[in-house]
Parts: sequence; C-alpha cells; structure tokens
Amino acid sequence: MANIRSQIKRNRQNEERRVRNMARRSELRTRTKRAAEATDGAAAEADELVRQAMKRIDQAAAKGVIHKNEAARRKSRLARRANEASGVEPAKAVKKPAAKKTAAKATAKKATKRGTRKKKKS
Repeated sequence: MANIRSQIKRNRQNEERRVRNMARRSELRTRTKRAAEATDGAAAEADELVRQAMKRIDQAAAKGVIHKNEAARRKSRLARRANEASGVEPAKAVKKPAAKKTAAKATAKKATKRGTRKKKKS
C-alpha cells in the first residue's frame, strides 16, 4: 500500500481506468463475435452488425484501449470475413514498380561513401 498521497491517487485512477478498459474490451469482443456469427449465418442484419463492430474498434483505438495496428488488423479480418460471406472477390495486391536511380544520384552516393567530398575552404 502506498504512503504517498499522489501515489494513492494514481492507484485509484489506474483502477478506474482498468475497470473502464475491461468493459470496453469486453463489449468490443462481444460485438465482433456477433458480427462474425451474423456473416457466417448470412443474417440480414450482418452489415449493420459489422458496421457497429468496426465503430467500436475505432473508438477503442482512439481511447488507447487497443493499439491502432491491432484495430486495423481486427477491422481487416472482419471486413474480409464479411466480404467472403457476401461473395465479394478479394482485392489483388498490386506491386508498384521500383523507382529508378538516376546516374547523378548514384555517383553522388558513391562519392560520399568513399570520403571524396570537397573540402571546405578556410
């Protein structure tokens, strides 16, 4: 048990946050599970459930309950599952062509690597 007043207050705040985050995380899991079950069963309200689940995922990420990359991953998985259930074809990954280096950039880079830069005039 802390003796310092500021630490006692910090412990109280952390406990309140922990309880609040547990509730948000629980609701997030429930909504995601219901949306996933609706897409598997091809329910009529599946689109609405998916939309609500994604909204809660965004809110949880904004509040710091989950990391933004975790939110993106969850939304992606949910969207993929919903699209597969509705018969939408998955998007194909398109590779961008690599940028070509110009001759000037290549020689400038080599010159700096070799240490052949021009010396400053005194």
